[in-house]
Amino acid sequence: MKKYELSHTKNKQEHGFRNLLLVADAHLNGGENQELFFDFLDRISRLPGTCAAAFLGDIFDLWFALPGYETEDQKRFLAWCEEEKKKRDVFFVEGNHEFFVTGRRQKYFTRLAPREIRLDDLLLIHGDQINRLDWQYKLLRLILRNPLTCFLTWCAALGGIGPALAWKIRHALENVNLRQKKRFPEKQIHAYLERISRKGIRQVFAGHFHHARERERDGCLFTVIDAFAKEGEAALYDAETRTLKTGFYEKMIEKLEEMK
Repeated sequence: MKKYELSHTKNKQEHGFRNLLLVADAHLNGGENQELFFDFLDRISRLPGTCAAAFLGDIFDLWFALPGYETEDQKRFLAWCEEEKKKRDVFFVEGNHEFFVTGRRQKYFTRLAPREIRLDDLLLIHGDQINRLDWQYKLLRLILRNPLTCFLTWCAALGGIGPALAWKIRHALENVNLRQKKRFPEKQIHAYLERISRKGIRQVFAGHFHHARERERDGCLFTVIDAFAKEGEAALYDAETRTLKTGFYEKMIEKLEEMK
């Protein structure tokens, strides 16, 4: 289990949680990691309400929040979020594998956003929209995420071809996604940190790139959370000490259970 201190951000936080569990890129589509993920949720349910949960996108390998598309596991996840929201903060940032969740599934989360969630000087993002120079991805995102596409996708479900269409879209994204993950956009991230540091942001938690990385610029730290899909990886942020621990989710839960 890795542990490090976010030493440059010592100011007291105003949000309501004591700890924040961070999960990104589970890419659930059946298999062992799906069982691990729902076990993780069950374990979170037994923790005090002072522990919040943040999902940083791409939790499912493909999620269309429209009738005729959502799977039983996606409905199970939403039911968990709705119940847990009664006693803890539950945050969700859309990834590039999730479509039309914002605006349609708002009631299930404390906060749900298509791009970012700000918590004092913390920022939660997925990370796919950082590279402003990747015009191919920006164009594809514009085509896939607009009211007309949403309407046509809904009509496709009525015509019985919805799931097949959804998976064609998934494969269209695949090559673009692989390119993004392999080419970690160093210059774009530095420029991004320069911009948001001027707005008072001191810590960014991101997913998308699947492998843990850290970059710092102008007093702002950019931290990529390991993909849950790898080996059940998660992260635990202590809002009082401003420290972050990363590792297998059971280790994060055990640490929180010790603090009860």
